[in-house]
Order: sequence, then C-alpha cells, then structure tokens
Amino acid sequence: MVAVQEDPLRPRFRLEVVHAETHAPFPGFNRAQAAVIEAAILFSRRHLLPRPEIEAELARLAPLIEKTAGAAETEAWAWLSEGFRAAWAAEQKRVE
Repeated sequence: MVAVQEDPLRPRFRLEVVHAETHAPFPGFNRAQAAVIEAAILFSRRHLLPRPEIEAELARLAPLIEKTAGAAETEAWAWLSEGFRAAWAAEQKRVE
C-alpha cells in the first residue's frame, strides 16, 4: 500500500501495481456488432415476443448497422433480416 487517506465515510487507498498480465486481449464489440447480437437474440425469441415489438426493436437497431457496420456486420444483418422475413411469411401461411 502506497498511501491511505483516512475518512470515516469514504477512506481512500492508493496501491502500487506489482504485476499485470494479459492472456488474450478482448476487443469488445462495436455498435454494429452489438446490434447484430441483439437481432440474433430477438430472432431466437421471435416465438415469445409480439411481432410489433420485434419490428420496433429492429427499427431501433437498424441505424447502428447503417452508420457503423463493416462487411461482416452488414452480411449478418442481411441474413437475420431475411430470416425474419421468411419466418414471418411461413407464420402467415400457417394462419391462412
């Protein structure tokens, strides 16, 4: 411990880093990747959620794809969009 600042409510401790190690960096997800993940989750739960709710959420996520997606995210979004269209078309045929 390098220093202690005493305080009855919020004491502060200053510490010295003696060792740091990174096994593998995790780059995280950018906004478009996160949008694709959210859309995939929605797709997996489409039988549990009302279609208008899913459509509203996809509309909220679409600008993230439009503004920040690279080729991989654009392709994944297209797959998911087509999957939703096909699933909803099949659902509509079952109803008719």
